[in-house]
Amino acid sequence: MAIEQMRRDASGVARRAEQLTAIDWPSGTSAVWLPAYKTRLDAFNKEGVDKNSNFSLEVSAAMARRMQDAALNADEIELAQTYADKSLNVLKTRDGRPTRTPIDGVPPARITQADATKLLDTLKNTAPPNIPRAQIEVNYAAGAAVSAIKLAETPVFGMPTLANQALKDIARLTRAGTYASAIQRADEALSAIADEASMPAATKRIGSAALLEVSALVEQLRRNAPGVAERLEKLAALEAPSGVVWSRDFQMRLETFQKDGINGNNNFALEISAAMAERMQNHATTLDQTFQAQSLLGRSRQVLNGRDGRPLSTATGLQQSRIIPSDADKIVTSMKAGLRLGSLSDPKMLEILTNGFTKYEYRTGLSDTNPGMANAIFFSENAKTVKSVFDILGNGVLRRVVLGALGLPDQIAIQPVETQARAVLARMKLADLQDATKVRAIAERYLMAEADKAAASTATIGSDPFATIAGLSIKV
Repeated sequence: MAIEQMRRDASGVARRAEQLTAIDWPSGTSAVWLPAYKTRLDAFNKEGVDKNSNFSLEVSAAMARRMQDAALNADEIELAQTYADKSLNVLKTRDGRPTRTPIDGVPPARITQADATKLLDTLKNTAPPNIPRAQIEVNYAAGAAVSAIKLAETPVFGMPTLANQALKDIARLTRAGTYASAIQRADEALSAIADEASMPAATKRIGSAALLEVSALVEQLRRNAPGVAERLEKLAALEAPSGVVWSRDFQMRLETFQKDGINGNNNFALEISAAMAERMQNHATTLDQTFQAQSLLGRSRQVLNGRDGRPLSTATGLQQSRIIPSDADKIVTSMKAGLRLGSLSDPKMLEILTNGFTKYEYRTGLSDTNPGMANAIFFSENAKTVKSVFDILGNGVLRRVVLGALGLPDQIAIQPVETQARAVLARMKLADLQDATKVRAIAERYLMAEADKAAASTATIGSDPFATIAGLSIKV
């Protein structure tokens, strides 16, 4: 597909995009009507608009034409034409003409051999961006901080309560830049889990794995390469109690750090891979294992010795801070820039959230007296933003309103999304959502359906003695 782009063959790119989608989503439905194909189409269209690229727009138009050719009804034909017009209308307003589509079966060469050779030579000889080493190290540490916080704040099924609380504390301490305290909190939780005799082994393993994974990232912030290696060894031991440092997981992590260090010009990543290789060497039981560990260790150290400056870690065994306070501040700043919650310090954002929450609470109150009213209002305000049927199916509120108004049951969700889309388009035209009168009619049909459901539910409760007793007991 990339080569077809070099040849300026928009139809060829579209054809191969369809084939690529069909590999990942084999089904009876035409691949061009799968969401993955539409995602690629939107990406080409966005690139064409944002980066002023005519050819990207030609590709998105060609992909839309393939959707039109595979359409099964008039609504799908109209929808595909909308996608094509979206790109073609931008092309028409630009200077120059679209690249001519090749004759079917006889595509002419769009780039000469000399031009292709020149392009490849340019790519090979392009120098990497000149980023100061200190900035690279700070960015790498900030990335570790973001990962640690996101992992700590991501709920995991089966997580023991004490591990869950510890992870929340670690996230808070990492945000504040107090990394030593975060490590101490992780060690306390790990010790408590190990001492808990009544906790199932599987639950212990889940909690310990999460704590070790997060604390290994925090050790990266402390520039403690041996500490990272130690925690990754303990993490591997949860799955492979014997031959831990020779497990596939441990070696893959080592190779990842080595790759980050070599390709990313990052010294500390190489220090970690060297520390992990040292642990492999210390646990070697055969001559082959010793040679393998020495090879991995030598590769990391050789690259480090050939670079400017010294490794960033201090001597093994010293538990002093590996980052000076000014660098720690830089990491916290970079970390907040990579986290969505960093904007919560902005007064304007707080005002937006407060107003939005007030509006949400008001609408939720409306639904208490008029079932579905909040959903109907949201639908009325946002119906015009719908560009495709998948925008409806992918939005919980819009989906409830449209399916409820059309009389489609909730059980339709078990069917493929393409089948759901056809069911909606068979009963409604997307163009109706641009007409305020028709939007209001859909919202009213939805409210009537919700009122009928509420009435039926009330009648059922009234005729069920157990439900009546349960209701009274709740009120008491």
